[in-house]
Amino acid sequence: MRADTSQQPTVADQSALKAPFDDEVRHTVESAKAAAPTSKSLWVSLYFVALALVLCRLPTAFAYAETLITPKQREEIGDPALEDLAVSVAVGGGVLLTVFVYAFYVFVARALERRVFTASQSLGRGLRTGAFFPVLVLCLLPPQLAALAFEVVDPTQGIVYYLYIAAVALLVPVLFRGRWRHLPQGKIIALYCCSIGLAAFTAVG
Repeated sequence: MRADTSQQPTVADQSALKAPFDDEVRHTVESAKAAAPTSKSLWVSLYFVALALVLCRLPTAFAYAETLITPKQREEIGDPALEDLAVSVAVGGGVLLTVFVYAFYVFVARALERRVFTASQSLGRGLRTGAFFPVLVLCLLPPQLAALAFEVVDPTQGIVYYLYIAAVALLVPVLFRGRWRHLPQGKIIALYCCSIGLAAFTAVG
């Protein structure tokens, strides 16, 4: 007996049925890409520039770590090579921790741009930035540059630093006022709260 194929969809019919699904998936992917307010290249550049500044400050970190070894500890160790090893392990551990902490900062900032405030501004040459990228840039790079210039181990000390962080958190959203001034008040408050939270996170992290 021959199977009855009159009710089975042809290849053309299957393609027609599949096309709307493919279009929907493609639209979803394109929308997800377009939903990223800040260009990926800017995030990558920020991450590696911040780490490069940390590496440039290693001589200061090594010198500071050596001062933490007390004369009594030096007597107990009794070997300069072991002292150097201890200092290297301490500084290396700090750098390794910074690698993960900075990556987490970027992850949090990108998540905020995707979920809280998705507007962006063009920087030209195909680059764009959201509201939380400049917050992270200003919270990470200038303090690191100041610490490098003045050979300071920890740039997060002093009232001036915290006033600076507060100013960044409050003033950066103003640059995007044209994007949020017509939004509901709740979303504007959420934008400022997240900006303050992100800045504070970098200060205590």
